[in-house]
Parts: sequence; structure tokens; C-alpha cells
Amino acid sequence: PTVVWSFNGNTVFATRNNSTLGESYYEISSASASDAGDYNCSVSYNNLISSDDTAALSVVSLSVSTDNVLVFSGTDSSTIVCTATGAPPNTLQWVNSNGTIINTTASDANSA
Repeated sequence: PTVVWSFNGNTVFATRNNSTLGESYYEISSASASDAGDYNCSVSYNNLISSDDTAALSVVSLSVSTDNVLVFSGTDSSTIVCTATGAPPNTLQWVNSNGTIINTTASDANSA
């Protein structure tokens, strides 16, 4: 059989297997948002029999940045900023040293 993998309508991988039974897969290493889309696997045998199926891939991504260690004396005041972007929209939580949540903020869907 001949196996053709396509991504959003463009061929990304094709192979010909001489056996009547076999397995084919398309592997994406370190998937990123640009890998999201429709993947189609089409199989044909001697140009007589063919079958195909399509699956949609969504890629979840998250990026967070802040200072690693912050130390303040009892009289210091400051603003600590944590920035998170990604898809789907995410929720940030600030937690104190004993594990109590002190603030929760949902991100804007447009910030991804």
C-alpha cells in the first residue's frame, strides 16, 4: 500500500510499503502552535482501493516569565509582575509561602 500524510492539504510524508498489512504514522517532535491544523492519512493499494481519514490537531502552549527569587524586608513595598501568554487562555495564581492563594487572574483570550 501507499500511505500519504498531508497537513492542511499539503503532502508532508509519503511511503510505499510492500507488505499487505502495515502501520504508518507521522510524528511531530516538539509540537508548536504552527503545527495546529488538519492532518490527513490517505492509503491506497494498487491504485484500486483507497481510504483516508482526517484529524484536527490543537496545540496548547504556555509561556510564563517572572523573577525567580524575590526578597523584601517588612517595610519594603513593590510590584511583582508575572506575564503569561498561551493558548487556550490561562489563569495566574499568586500563592504565599504556606500555599494560600492570595490572588487569581484570568488572562484575556486575545493575549495568546
